[in-house]
Amino acid sequence: MIYITNLCMVALLLSSACSNKNLAPLNVTIKKPSINDTIEEIIKSTDPDINIGVSIIDLDTNKIIFEKNPNRYFVPASSQKIITLAAALYYLGPSYRFTTQLVTDNYDHKNKSLHDLYVQGSGDPGLMDTDLLKLALEIKQMGIKEITGDIYVDDFIFDDILWGKGAMWDDRPRGYAAPVCGLNLNYNKIIIKTKPGFVAGSNALVSIEPFSNFISINNQTKTLSNSSSNIVIAINPSSTDNQGLKKDDEIIIKGQVGLNNPTSYYTLAFHDPGLMVATFLANQLTTLNIKFKGEIKRKKTPESSIKVTSHLSRTLSEALIDFIKISNDMATDSLIKVIAAQNSGLGTYNKGLSLVKEFLSKEVGFKNHEIIVADGSGLSRYNLITPKQMVNLLAYANNKFPLGPEFMVALPIAGSDGTLTNRFKNSPNKSYVRAKTGAMSGINSLVGYTTMNNSNKIAFAIMINGFIGSSAKYTNLQEKIVGILSENSTTFLTNSSD
Repeated sequence: MIYITNLCMVALLLSSACSNKNLAPLNVTIKKPSINDTIEEIIKSTDPDINIGVSIIDLDTNKIIFEKNPNRYFVPASSQKIITLAAALYYLGPSYRFTTQLVTDNYDHKNKSLHDLYVQGSGDPGLMDTDLLKLALEIKQMGIKEITGDIYVDDFIFDDILWGKGAMWDDRPRGYAAPVCGLNLNYNKIIIKTKPGFVAGSNALVSIEPFSNFISINNQTKTLSNSSSNIVIAINPSSTDNQGLKKDDEIIIKGQVGLNNPTSYYTLAFHDPGLMVATFLANQLTTLNIKFKGEIKRKKTPESSIKVTSHLSRTLSEALIDFIKISNDMATDSLIKVIAAQNSGLGTYNKGLSLVKEFLSKEVGFKNHEIIVADGSGLSRYNLITPKQMVNLLAYANNKFPLGPEFMVALPIAGSDGTLTNRFKNSPNKSYVRAKTGAMSGINSLVGYTTMNNSNKIAFAIMINGFIGSSAKYTNLQEKIVGILSENSTTFLTNSSD
């Protein structure tokens, strides 16, 4: 009976309250989550034990939006390339060009012949086989009919240290870990292209780029009528020093490929890029019926030489778009030596890295003991940098007009190109994300820019180290964090101080 009476009283009170029109409406404030809470929840739900560092700032107001372990050191992997990008633009300038020259010690006007021909490199990391073909065609059009002496490689603008500090010895034959030289060609790697033959039972179709007699191909693959595919590539003689392809090596391609399978690509680094350049040029000259029966050697160009022709590269700002967007390790390592060569006449890693650290100290405000720069590509696990330092570098580039526009243009665009082609696919504002990825075993980083409501520019660094297994969930974590910055930032900023 007591319970019924109480219930009746409650009902009467509620009825009275509802019928009283003079009562003020109930004012309930629902607190929206802050950006700190939201990002922390994303991190916690992904991996509560993750070793992560995050630094996010508003470049227009210089306000810190979010930080987590901002001063902890991480191995950056390829996000290290943004340091090389900024330093190269600072020391060399956006309009810098590389010059690759062909010179001779003697020209016989009567017989239309050159004696010795020197290929003089400038460390150009973007020199391609098509560039050398054009030089050979120019010689042909000059009416030159023969090289009576030898062809010499002059790659002495760099020292003979071919890999950066901390480069893994077992990576060296791989295309992405190609060596750095004063004369480079096609990023110092051979691309092997395999696709099914025209009919089942025939050999698979194999081609290489660049094509020359530097190496030979032994194609033992077969085309099958089903979709099975298994290609095995070996080098004969077997490389015991693991230094990459050498002259006269034979690439043996075995296995099978299905009749309807797509084209496959494989890359192998070659050990002596300068020798490859000279060999390819010699092949082009003989193809054009310019006689050459001499040898290919290495020698510094004599000062009394006569210029025959030269190749002028694209501007650095144009070339960097390719180097950075596709995360080219050989090219960015080469730029470290180019910086040194322009400063002291000889390209060495030690001098180049010293100049990079000087740039970071004087221009960006780092202290030399606060960062370890071991290479230009990020392949080395010796590199150490904090998320805060990464963001400070992004802020510097954003505010430095002489290099800022070119710096920004070189970064991959989310969902569109480079290493971000397949990233942020479900984000409506993906075109407002420009960033550099970094990935190796146990490492996943993303460093770059986005915007808030397509207005305020944001710099962010999300760096993760020390995990085992797939990086997919950490990639998803990065995209969630950047996504909430660009899609719901006004709400988060309004409540971030709550």
